[in-house]
Amino acid sequence: TLDGAKVVTDQAGTWAGKPARVIVFRLADKLDDDDAGKVKFAQNRLTLWLGPELVPLAAERVVEMKISFLIFKAESKQKKSWHFAHVGDRLVRVRLESSESSSGMGQKGNEQLVATAKVR
Repeated sequence: TLDGAKVVTDQAGTWAGKPARVIVFRLADKLDDDDAGKVKFAQNRLTLWLGPELVPLAAERVVEMKISFLIFKAESKQKKSWHFAHVGDRLVRVRLESSESSSGMGQKGNEQLVATAKVR
Protein backbone atom coordinates (compact mmCIF):
# COMPACT_ATOMS: atom_id res chain seq x y z
CA THR A 1 0.00 0.00 0.00
CA LEU A 2 1.14 3.54 -0.70
CA ASP A 3 -0.44 4.97 2.48
CA GLY A 4 2.18 7.16 4.10
CA ALA A 5 4.61 6.81 1.15
CA LYS A 6 6.69 9.80 0.05
CA VAL A 7 7.89 10.52 -3.48
CA VAL A 8 11.71 10.57 -3.49
CA THR A 9 12.17 11.18 -7.23
CA ASP A 10 9.94 11.57 -10.26
CA GLN A 11 11.91 11.85 -13.48
CA ALA A 12 12.28 10.71 -17.06
CA GLY A 13 14.17 7.46 -17.55
CA THR A 14 14.06 4.26 -19.55
CA TRP A 15 12.71 0.73 -19.20
CA ALA A 16 13.98 -1.97 -21.58
CA GLY A 17 15.48 0.73 -23.80
CA LYS A 18 12.22 2.69 -24.12
CA PRO A 19 11.34 6.04 -22.55
CA ALA A 20 9.57 5.80 -19.22
CA ARG A 21 8.62 7.92 -16.26
CA VAL A 22 10.42 6.63 -13.17
CA ILE A 23 8.88 7.32 -9.77
CA VAL A 24 10.67 6.24 -6.58
CA PHE A 25 8.71 6.09 -3.32
CA ARG A 26 9.99 5.76 0.24
CA LEU A 27 7.36 3.52 1.79
CA ALA A 28 6.15 3.92 5.35
CA ASP A 29 7.70 1.46 7.81
CA LYS A 30 4.68 -0.39 9.17
CA LEU A 31 5.28 -2.42 12.31
CA ASP A 32 3.20 -3.89 15.09
CA ASP A 33 3.54 -2.02 18.39
CA ASP A 34 5.43 -5.03 19.81
CA ASP A 35 8.09 -4.75 17.08
CA ALA A 36 8.69 -0.99 17.34
CA GLY A 37 12.26 -0.41 18.49
CA LYS A 38 13.29 -3.97 17.62
CA VAL A 39 13.19 -3.52 13.83
CA LYS A 40 14.99 -0.76 11.94
CA PHE A 41 14.49 -0.25 8.22
CA ALA A 42 17.63 0.74 6.30
CA GLN A 43 15.66 0.85 3.07
CA ASN A 44 11.99 0.51 2.17
CA ARG A 45 11.49 1.68 -1.40
CA LEU A 46 9.21 1.10 -4.37
CA THR A 47 10.21 2.11 -7.90
CA LEU A 48 7.63 2.34 -10.67
CA TRP A 49 8.34 2.59 -14.41
CA LEU A 50 5.41 4.07 -16.31
CA GLY A 51 4.91 4.11 -20.08
CA PRO A 52 3.87 7.11 -22.19
CA GLU A 53 0.19 6.70 -21.24
CA LEU A 54 1.14 6.26 -17.55
CA VAL A 55 0.46 2.51 -17.73
CA PRO A 56 2.84 0.57 -15.44
CA LEU A 57 5.66 -1.23 -17.27
CA ALA A 58 7.47 -2.57 -14.20
CA ALA A 59 7.86 -2.17 -10.46
CA GLU A 60 10.55 -3.04 -7.94
CA ARG A 61 10.39 -3.17 -4.15
CA VAL A 62 13.51 -3.27 -1.99
CA VAL A 63 13.37 -3.76 1.79
CA GLU A 64 16.43 -3.95 4.04
CA MET A 65 16.01 -4.27 7.78
CA LYS A 66 17.88 -5.07 10.95
CA ILE A 67 16.26 -6.83 13.86
CA SER A 68 17.55 -6.68 17.41
CA PHE A 69 16.02 -8.20 20.52
CA LEU A 70 18.04 -8.85 23.67
CA ILE A 71 21.08 -10.81 22.39
CA PHE A 72 19.45 -11.80 19.09
CA LYS A 73 20.49 -9.83 16.00
CA ALA A 74 19.46 -10.48 12.41
CA GLU A 75 19.42 -8.80 9.01
CA SER A 76 17.10 -9.27 6.06
CA LYS A 77 17.25 -8.01 2.47
CA GLN A 78 14.32 -8.53 0.12
CA LYS A 79 13.92 -7.52 -3.51
CA LYS A 80 10.88 -8.16 -5.69
CA SER A 81 10.36 -6.98 -9.24
CA TRP A 82 7.35 -7.25 -11.49
CA HIS A 83 7.15 -6.82 -15.28
CA PHE A 84 3.77 -5.94 -16.78
CA ALA A 85 2.19 -6.16 -20.22
CA HIS A 86 -0.85 -4.31 -21.50
CA VAL A 87 -3.05 -6.95 -23.16
CA GLY A 88 -6.30 -5.65 -24.58
CA ASP A 89 -7.86 -3.60 -21.80
CA ARG A 90 -6.02 -5.46 -19.01
CA LEU A 91 -2.73 -5.05 -17.21
CA VAL A 92 -1.05 -8.45 -16.82
CA ARG A 93 1.94 -9.38 -14.68
CA VAL A 94 4.16 -11.38 -17.02
CA ARG A 95 7.24 -11.79 -14.82
CA LEU A 96 8.04 -11.90 -11.13
CA GLU A 97 11.55 -11.98 -9.72
CA SER A 98 12.09 -12.34 -6.00
CA SER A 99 15.24 -12.66 -3.93
CA GLU A 100 15.75 -12.69 -0.19
CA SER A 101 18.81 -13.04 1.95
CA SER A 102 18.89 -13.17 5.71
CA SER A 103 21.37 -13.78 8.48
CA GLY A 104 21.19 -14.16 12.22
CA MET A 105 22.30 -16.39 15.09
CA GLY A 106 25.21 -17.68 12.97
CA GLN A 107 22.92 -18.79 10.16
CA LYS A 108 22.60 -17.45 6.60
CA GLY A 109 19.88 -18.04 4.06
CA ASN A 110 19.24 -17.12 0.44
CA GLU A 111 16.16 -17.66 -1.67
CA GLN A 112 15.46 -16.75 -5.29
CA LEU A 113 12.38 -17.14 -7.44
CA VAL A 114 11.60 -16.31 -11.07
CA ALA A 115 8.13 -16.84 -12.49
CA THR A 116 7.01 -15.96 -16.00
CA ALA A 117 3.67 -16.09 -17.79
CA LYS A 118 3.04 -16.33 -21.51
CA VAL A 119 0.25 -14.16 -22.87
CA ARG A 120 -1.63 -15.61 -25.81
